Amino acid sequence: MNWELRGRLLRLFFTQQDWILAVGRAKRSMPEFAARLKAAEKEAVARGVPLPFVFHAALRRYPQPQPALVRGYLSAVEASNRLLWEAIQTGWPGRRVVGAAGAFAAAVLLAHADDDPLLRQAALRPMRVAVEKREADPRAYAHIVDRARAFEGRPTLFATFGLGGLGEWPSEALEVVALQRELLGLPSLEADLQRFAKGARPGPFLAPYTQWDWFKLAFLLGTARLSLGPRLPRYETSL
Repeated sequence: MNWELRGRLLRLFFTQQDWILAVGRAKRSMPEFAARLKAAEKEAVARGVPLPFVFHAALRRYPQPQPALVRGYLSAVEASNRLLWEAIQTGWPGRRVVGAAGAFAAAVLLAHADDDPLLRQAALRPMRVAVEKREADPRAYAHIVDRARAFEGRPTLFATFGLGGLGEWPSEALEVVALQRELLGLPSLEADLQRFAKGARPGPFLAPYTQWDWFKLAFLLGTARLSLGPRLPRYETSL
């Protein structure tokens, strides 16, 4: 186990999530910030940015001078990208290397690396190897592949991406999706949709999550956060 890398991945994951939550709070409680962000979002749409990626594009193009809230979020994303570039030099940081929580954090950070398509392209190759060795989550891999394809304006390969739910983004032909899911060891698209119909909710990587799945994830991440030692900073909705 590489405890040092695990700790760095988790700290950046929690930091990035805290900034996302802080931006969300600011949108609800700070009218001036919300108005400027909405204008930046409209500008991103006008530039042809696909809707799932408008939020980050708007923060990137937020009018200068950018408030500390925006700079903090963008700095967290940039730091995450730098760490992932470093980590993949020796392969994907899978469960054996950084534990289940560290591997989850690495996958989430890569999913959010829309600013660096070269990083995602480079990281997906060792991540696929890790999936085949059962060291990485195939659902995470499939979703990141689909997110990268959607970002490029291409149809998804596994139908695991959409703004409002599973399969809502255009995908390859259903027989292609079925084959690729089978090769990766994923349940069929029909099986996932049935789980949603029975009450599952979209979880990380748009996987169908039951209450028990959410409990297991909360326990995993809560334990991981406690293991990092001193309480991580919380980010207030101040400009």
